[in-house]
Amino acid sequence: MEKGRLHRTQEDLQVEKSWDWEGITVLRAAVTLPQFEGRRARRLNRYYRRFAQSFLKYCERELYPRAAALCREKMAVSAPWSVSAAKLSYTVTYENDTLLSLYADAAEENLPPCQTLRRADTWELSSALPLPLGELLGEGWKKALRKRIRDEARARAESFYGDYRIRLRRFFSSRNFYLREDGVCLFYQMRTLAPASEGIVEFFVPYEALEPTV
Repeated sequence: MEKGRLHRTQEDLQVEKSWDWEGITVLRAAVTLPQFEGRRARRLNRYYRRFAQSFLKYCERELYPRAAALCREKMAVSAPWSVSAAKLSYTVTYENDTLLSLYADAAEENLPPCQTLRRADTWELSSALPLPLGELLGEGWKKALRKRIRDEARARAESFYGDYRIRLRRFFSSRNFYLREDGVCLFYQMRTLAPASEGIVEFFVPYEALEPTV
């Protein structure tokens, strides 16, 4: 490894926190996010620390009151109850000496309506700056990509809402992507294209299906 080159470390940023209501732990949160060392590592480490802090603030502001209310309701009728949980963790999908692509899922458990939200990042490691999808794929990428998504969505239409064609356009975001070695994955958040049972909807597009290619 080139000395000083920006790279992901083996040791992640890990944070755990819990919230109590009347002496009872009702919510636990766990965060696992990447950390970096080398040139410009401070920028990315600061980014992910702020991401972790934002997630924990969301847990305290939005999830804790719901978790406490759920505990109170279940105890009032002596119903079974489990501690609510929130977990933020990441998955690396592509990594080499120049690029790093990953996504982080924030998942809620035992706290209806349970949901998972996803954020994806693709970094150009020499600059420690995010790499936009258009810069990766070049001119004409959007038309080819959207056609591929429409074609695949049509084949999966039975799993989607009836107005999925409108939703494909409304909820499309060029930021919601991550790289794989063989192509690009575009995703739509839960409940935007399909019921929650379908989870986060992904569309995989191999590089050779795009003109021009990466």
